[in-house]
Amino acid sequence: MLRYTLRRLANAAVILLIIITVTWFLLKFLPGTPFNDPKLTAQAKAALEEKYGLNDPLVVQYLRYMGNVLQGDLGTSFQLNQQPITEIIMNRLPVSAFVGLQAIVVGTFLGILLGGFSAARQNSIGDRISTLVSVLGISVPTFVFAPLLQYYFAYQWELLPIAFFESWEHSILPSAALGILVMATVAAYTRTEMLEVLGQDYVLLAKAKGLSGVVVIAKHVLRNSLIPLITVIVPLAAALLTGTLVVEKVFAVPGIGEQFIASIVVNDYPMILGVTIMFSVFFVLAYLIQDLLYGLVDPRIRIARGKE
Repeated sequence: MLRYTLRRLANAAVILLIIITVTWFLLKFLPGTPFNDPKLTAQAKAALEEKYGLNDPLVVQYLRYMGNVLQGDLGTSFQLNQQPITEIIMNRLPVSAFVGLQAIVVGTFLGILLGGFSAARQNSIGDRISTLVSVLGISVPTFVFAPLLQYYFAYQWELLPIAFFESWEHSILPSAALGILVMATVAAYTRTEMLEVLGQDYVLLAKAKGLSGVVVIAKHVLRNSLIPLITVIVPLAAALLTGTLVVEKVFAVPGIGEQFIASIVVNDYPMILGVTIMFSVFFVLAYLIQDLLYGLVDPRIRIARGKE
């Protein structure tokens, strides 16, 4: 297991290095400058670019940035009065994580219930309705659900706040908008995997022994559907915990996604790079955890990948 874990860690480090390098050079080749204030004179802009080392050769700038990153320094924001990027991320990340955590927990729970019900009632009207809900949840973009939730639950029925983030109630609609995709995706995978497992000999044997349907599903079917669900849930969790750009913008949630969009508009390179690195770390860690969970759940995978 140690060799398997070290190999996965080495792969994760290489992937992060590639992501940071590619993102850094792509940003450098974008048109425009972070100093777009019309009140700034040409001399003032030149002085700022000299101050931040933007006139140095690209290789020098890249090596300096990577050196700082390795020391945990992501730089300062051009947009927010030279505030440290790390401080901005740490202030906004809890909000995104809270909204995302609600979405992943509730969405996963409802998705397993919906997928399990659909598989247990295969080809019934309930199965068709559940499948339709899953297809709609996966197919319709989140930015369509978000304003619909705002219109009905906040504007028409006045049940919940329409935007901002001042109390727990303000987090319900953003989490619901994110959770629909989680629920639909988990339900679809749960149904597919459970239908496959339900036809296995050991499940038929359990039924023949007189075990109730609920016991068979809980003890034999759901447990063997863990690996495919890990494949779906872990990357989704990483995406939702770091915030979803559109949902945070629609609901005016002061999370990391909302800050990321604002930074792109004004070419705040250090902020864009800092958030990109954070997103990348979360995703790489998510896939690393997924690989390790695979190895724990099924030792055959650990042995096979350890020999690669």
